[in-house]
Amino acid sequence: MLVGISVFYALNYSNLQEKYDILSDDYFESENEIAQLKWNCTQLSYYYDVLEEQCASLQNECASLKSDYHSLKLNQTHLGESYLSLREKYSNLKNELNPPAPPFEGDPGSSPDNAAEIGTRVTCPFLFNDEPGYEAVVKVVSVISGEEAYKELKLRDAHVPAPRYDHDYLLVKLQIEFIKAPKPISFVEGFHVFSTDGDLYGPPLTDSLEPSLGDIMFYRDWRAEGWLTFEVPENEITPLLSFAGGERFTSGYWFKLFT
Repeated sequence: MLVGISVFYALNYSNLQEKYDILSDDYFESENEIAQLKWNCTQLSYYYDVLEEQCASLQNECASLKSDYHSLKLNQTHLGESYLSLREKYSNLKNELNPPAPPFEGDPGSSPDNAAEIGTRVTCPFLFNDEPGYEAVVKVVSVISGEEAYKELKLRDAHVPAPRYDHDYLLVKLQIEFIKAPKPISFVEGFHVFSTDGDLYGPPLTDSLEPSLGDIMFYRDWRAEGWLTFEVPENEITPLLSFAGGERFTSGYWFKLFT
């Protein structure tokens, strides 16, 4: 009986030892797997940090590229605006250098109803002392009226009295380019101021702001700017300037002296 019990315990011990060995092997394998997983986790953590750093760098590069793109887009807009501005300046300069054709009926400057706006150049062929062959480009540069006109005259020591009762002075700055000229002339006698109803307000005064147009003698291919002074009723708000039409309301070339 004792032999049987011994055999029984021996067999159990052997089975337990076998299970222990199996479990021990499994434990060591698990430890190795855990160590490998820990190593893999460390490696992945390292790669994650590297990728995160690269991602931050790419985000910075993306932000920089976006900033560069907006700068380029803004520069493109500015260049476009500069191009349009230069093109306009070129066109204006070209118009300033090349005289326009003389006005036909209905063109700016051709009649009182089609008077040229301030700043518009008008080519004016005309007679001087009944002699043909004269041609000038005329432009109204600026106008000063009312109390401001008299203040400006006094400020610059022009020798003019106070305007008559119910009248004001009207200061007109003109640019004139003499492009055809048998002989030099002064332009003062060619200008008159009218109302839009045809009332003549008389010739320009002798004195004006400097440079006074009456002091300038024009020769061919000369361009100069000068002032003329007129006296008009103080309630006149839409005066017209006539050139080369004498005292007639329907002839000559016409310019607005108001905006």
